[in-house]
Amino acid sequence: MDRVLTRRQLCPRLLGIGVAVLLFILALSAASAPAAVVSGRVFNDFNTNGVFDTNPNTGAVDVGVGGLTVRAFTGAHTLVGTATTHADGTYSLDLPNTRVRLELEVARPWWPSRQDNGLRSDVQFVNASSPVTGVDFGVHQIDQYSLDNPYVFWPLQWAGPVEASSANANEDAIRGLPYFRSETAPITAAWDTEPASEKKHPATFEDIGTTFGLGIDQLNGDLYAGAYYKRFAGLKDRRTGAIYQITQSGHVTLFRNLPAGTDRHPTSTNVEDWIHCAETSPTNPAPNPATCDLSWDSVGKLGLGSVVVDPGNHNVYTVNLANHALYRLPLGAQGEHATPIADPRCAGGDWRPFAAGFNRTDGKLYVGGVCDAETSQSPANLEAVVYRVDNPTSAPAFTPVLRFHLNYTRAPTTNPLQFCEAPGYCEWRPWPTLTSTGGLPPSNADRGPEAVEGSNDSYPQLTAITFAADGRMILGFRDLIGDMAGACVPGELSEGNACTANTGFGPMSHGDMLAAAPNAGGTFTLESNGEVAGTPSAGQAPGANNWLYGPIGPDPGYYYNPSPISGPGGSTCPSTLGAGGCASGAPHPYQGGVTQVPGFADVVATSIHVFNPQANGLLWKRNSTGANVRSLENYITPTPPPFTGFAKSNGLGDLDSYMGLAPVQVGNRLWFDRNHNGIQDAGERPVTDTVVELVDCKGNVVGETRTDSHGEYVFDIESGTCYRVRVPLDQPSLHGWEPTRRFAGTDRRIDSNCRDVGGRGVMFVGSHGPGQNDFTFDCGVRRIPPPPTPPPPKPEPPAPQPPPGPEPPTPGVVPPSGPLVLVKHVLRQTASTVEYSIIVRNGGPNDVTDVRVCDRLPAGLVFVSATRSGRRVNGRQVCWSFASLASGEEHVLHLTTRVRAGTLTGTTVNCVDARGIGTPTVPNTPGKPVGPVRACATVHAPVRPPPPPAVTG
Repeated sequence: MDRVLTRRQLCPRLLGIGVAVLLFILALSAASAPAAVVSGRVFNDFNTNGVFDTNPNTGAVDVGVGGLTVRAFTGAHTLVGTATTHADGTYSLDLPNTRVRLELEVARPWWPSRQDNGLRSDVQFVNASSPVTGVDFGVHQIDQYSLDNPYVFWPLQWAGPVEASSANANEDAIRGLPYFRSETAPITAAWDTEPASEKKHPATFEDIGTTFGLGIDQLNGDLYAGAYYKRFAGLKDRRTGAIYQITQSGHVTLFRNLPAGTDRHPTSTNVEDWIHCAETSPTNPAPNPATCDLSWDSVGKLGLGSVVVDPGNHNVYTVNLANHALYRLPLGAQGEHATPIADPRCAGGDWRPFAAGFNRTDGKLYVGGVCDAETSQSPANLEAVVYRVDNPTSAPAFTPVLRFHLNYTRAPTTNPLQFCEAPGYCEWRPWPTLTSTGGLPPSNADRGPEAVEGSNDSYPQLTAITFAADGRMILGFRDLIGDMAGACVPGELSEGNACTANTGFGPMSHGDMLAAAPNAGGTFTLESNGEVAGTPSAGQAPGANNWLYGPIGPDPGYYYNPSPISGPGGSTCPSTLGAGGCASGAPHPYQGGVTQVPGFADVVATSIHVFNPQANGLLWKRNSTGANVRSLENYITPTPPPFTGFAKSNGLGDLDSYMGLAPVQVGNRLWFDRNHNGIQDAGERPVTDTVVELVDCKGNVVGETRTDSHGEYVFDIESGTCYRVRVPLDQPSLHGWEPTRRFAGTDRRIDSNCRDVGGRGVMFVGSHGPGQNDFTFDCGVRRIPPPPTPPPPKPEPPAPQPPPGPEPPTPGVVPPSGPLVLVKHVLRQTASTVEYSIIVRNGGPNDVTDVRVCDRLPAGLVFVSATRSGRRVNGRQVCWSFASLASGEEHVLHLTTRVRAGTLTGTTVNCVDARGIGTPTVPNTPGKPVGPVRACATVHAPVRPPPPPAVTG
């Protein structure tokens, strides 16, 4: 009958079973515990120099890239770890005790960065037997590349007709300077004092007339400038829709001439006639339309707005102010493609599109403009609107992403008479009409008490769109009063302001620069209370004392400092900027041009009142704080006559940078493919110090290098050109080896590409575009199999021999009975220590798994230390374990022992054994045991010198 256990009998048994299960689980946990943590960072290497750059004064500031995947493999394809990079680009992997292959998944629009300054490719090999840090990967986006110090270009606007005889004919219509000056350059610099060798003058006023929009083809540096309608500033050949192509060497051609309205500037060729708008006689106070430029009501309604070149350098885009259409103009081809820009249904006025800009992070095109409130004359109807343009090259569609009112507070409460001349004079106002101005120019005093100063009338236009590295949209607004009025025009507000009594009014324009943070759905949120996406500016207390001006700006508070960096002329600005600059002169100095070089810390804007009150120039503002960091004084308008620049009545156009094209590298690795599988197994050794050649498609050797300690090589190549990479196979490092199988598997980054062509391993390198770094040109080599040999003749049977007697173990190598080869010898011996070297190698054609190497120390030796890789110590026995040994793979182990005092005499033999499991010959069956094999080393006791003789008295 069955035996029934009592509770007293059952409980101890259950307890014993539980303890056994717990011990088993703990053993499994210990066996599977990681040997080391491998960590690093994936970063956006904007300039692809291989360095994580952090200095904002020398180029782009690199940032970590989150959301990318790093995977770790052993052998050919055994996945042992996966990590996703954090927002700062860091990652870490807990990996087993062996060599692993790390692979970064680089999905478009990302590309691997160049292998410069120690940075390696998107596939790296790491020994995870101990913690490894700094295993970094660099990636970049082709359209975000820039030279460390690109040239910045901007248009200038001059008074009068575009004639060879004009006083301003030879003035620069476009200028260029390096983005950075020397580290010792003053914070506020001037064009006139910059080195002549660094200045660029691509076009004159006679060459192209008045322009605003400016785009640059990064392929060759060609500039494209669009005609802009500004009162008192003439157009080349009276073309309102002209776009001019200007090379870096200064060659100017007409690129396109679009239908953008009829030029209404005077026909006189004398600038004095254009500017002299006083009464024609004491009894007739009206200006003479035959000579005076009265076309202020065409500003913003004729000509062209933004001009931009797409990131791929295939098309020029511009906004036609006359017909509200977005034009696509192919580069290198004829034709034009016009699409009406969507109408946001403005209340109380018309839609006035103007701005266009690309986000170089995702390649999206955006257009924007304002609702002018011209009909209602109500500031509540003033709005700014931005659309994303989907499918711009085929069927453009306009998706609204940002819309906001422009009736936020702009009039400062701190010293308003200094900053905006009279209370409330800085506010945005509806666009003027002939009716609202009584038929006179907006700046004319005869309009009545509301026009005591032209600064009263600020008419908004959104003129530029750019994007910072964090995805924020930066908007440039231009005050059209500066284009509707001139500088010191006789007959218009003869009240002084840097003008003499007989030269009239010099208005002050008040533009703006605002930021909007991206949202998850593709829309944007306008800055508020001095913050962008929750990040506050450095403007002291946002909303309360914003940048020393009081509560001005959206909600209210500006993120970017609304003051120029100023100097003489009543300024309170110190000689150094201090904490982000100072409040000096009128706020809102912007002229509507902005540009952002990808990855750079600052946004650059055009401005009035730069250093000198009558100067225009450029401002650099830090995106992380909104603070002013430096400026460039471009041009100081002298008191007329003669009439030249426009002082505070605008005078500059948009901005763009010649960033260049990303360089290209190809490469990657030579390795010993011992198992002939054509895959770079994690444990297979690199081929180091080996010559690799780069050959152009005409057969000329154009580059030569050697593989480094990782077996890797790289070449810098020209984009759009084909090459071949060659590895001479007659080198000492490759003696006895030949190219392995090609294109094994589906991942070109870890296979072999080369084939034997006339004693060289050759790989074809097709044409690559700028920045398309390609590290898939790997070459694996395998052992050349020996030629077959005929079987030896059958030997004669040997004569019978007496059986040998037992012998002690033989030091050194014991011939293996299988694929495992074991070698042991004494590395170093002193009176108190003995160090051994042990080599275990797989000499067979297939993998050996579960390899275990054990050394049992004799009684006279005591364990001190050993190679940590896979080591386990149990009493006098020291063992190492390896998950597998690939064909040809070997490990070198070291063991240090201490001689027990008085116990080591004569000869001591110390042996080590190795065993494992062979690769199954039949799938899904267990492999056969391999070994054991043994190797021994002999230690001889040191001969002690005899004691000295005793001394007797």
